[in-house]
Amino acid sequence: MRHHGVVHRWILLSLLVCACDGPVVTVDAATRDAGGRPPDVIGPEDRPARLFVPPAHDGVTELPLVVLLHGYTVDSFVQDLYFGMTRYARSEGFYLLLPDGTLDADGEPHWDVIGAVVDDHAYLRGLIEDVMAIAPVDPGDVSIVGHSNGAFMAYRLACDSADRVTSIASLAGSDVIADCTPADDVSILEIHGNADGTVAYEGGSIAGLVFPAATDVVATWAARVGCDTSATTMGTPLDLTYDVDGAETSVLAYGDGCRAGVELWTMNGVDHIPSLQPAFTTTVLAWLRAHAR
Repeated sequence: MRHHGVVHRWILLSLLVCACDGPVVTVDAATRDAGGRPPDVIGPEDRPARLFVPPAHDGVTELPLVVLLHGYTVDSFVQDLYFGMTRYARSEGFYLLLPDGTLDADGEPHWDVIGAVVDDHAYLRGLIEDVMAIAPVDPGDVSIVGHSNGAFMAYRLACDSADRVTSIASLAGSDVIADCTPADDVSILEIHGNADGTVAYEGGSIAGLVFPAATDVVATWAARVGCDTSATTMGTPLDLTYDVDGAETSVLAYGDGCRAGVELWTMNGVDHIPSLQPAFTTTVLAWLRAHAR
């Protein structure tokens, strides 16, 4: 789940842009009801998270909420640069929550997926509830987008906070939560390179955690939302990366009997950190919006 050899342009961009966090601010119910603007930083004082609010928002209309979860060794700022998520939050009109994981023994940011040391699930659920308390969030359109370690954490939230989370998009991640009984149906989009040398497409183990193949992950979730797991369809291939010429991403979807969307997008010939085209983020966001409850 670590991002070894992080693309150097991320680092250069992070040096060129100033990310200045303000103090933690709270907004009372009267201010919110009057259409007041939510704060830019929320959460506990010892672990704040950034909240991007579209500048044109009227403060009354319910908007989708997207939570972006970074990979191992990077933070929310770098992950946001990689996906370009803030740009799309501004143009498409949704709240974007940008939390950071805690530091491991080597000082690397990460998410404790199983809660061995830090209860990151409780932290993230609390942040989602904080946003919903201070801003008009559409409760049927709360999405988690995660990469690598952040994608593993997205599955944890899908399992244990299905009453809050409506959909997830996982890039190069997997699901290690064996005891999973979601309180509601969650739409699942797994995006995975079949040449991934870090989180293997065929399954394996990482940091002591055994994870299933990408195909098994989506089949398990398809069964959870009532799909006929023997009935799948192949959609139109997608061109989402610069790594391989042409439409490198095949689309497998479950449909029969499903109460929520479940798809596997296989990036053929692509490794753990794809060189993403702008179409990647717009296509993922469109899928999430189409699978609101």
